[in-house]
Amino acid sequence: MMRWLDELLGHWEKQKLHAQPGCSVAGLDRFEEKLGITLPHEFRLYLERTNGMDPYTSIGADENGFYFYSLNELELYSQSTDFMPEPSIPALEGRKCLLFADYMHKCWWYGLLFEEQEASCTVVEIAAANWYRVVAGSFSEFVDLYVADADELYNAIPEL
Repeated sequence: MMRWLDELLGHWEKQKLHAQPGCSVAGLDRFEEKLGITLPHEFRLYLERTNGMDPYTSIGADENGFYFYSLNELELYSQSTDFMPEPSIPALEGRKCLLFADYMHKCWWYGLLFEEQEASCTVVEIAAANWYRVVAGSFSEFVDLYVADADELYNAIPEL
């Protein structure tokens, strides 16, 4: 059932990356309440098992330059200071996008783009402040692409 999560943690372990201990259910509930979102079930499972990469006991990124954030580093695209003073992406205005990882120390980001129902989301790549593209239909699909080092993660082509 959670093969993707085991593969993710195994992928990090092979690289001698340390995963932080998982979050408590109560901590995740407080986080959701604070941001006014409901995390997708599989993303909650991920955070319950591991709270992202530990930047203090590893090189701060994997061998390809990906860094997965801990709960206290997660932020909504609309609230991130990484994109200021650039204009926001018009297609993301009024939508919730939770940034959960970056590539090559913030050359571009990956986020959960919540659909109107909030029970589902897609994973998007934000390679600049003014555009994005969908790279996966779910967090577990993104993890599968990440573990396979799939080309889809590196083909930055904007959504129109």
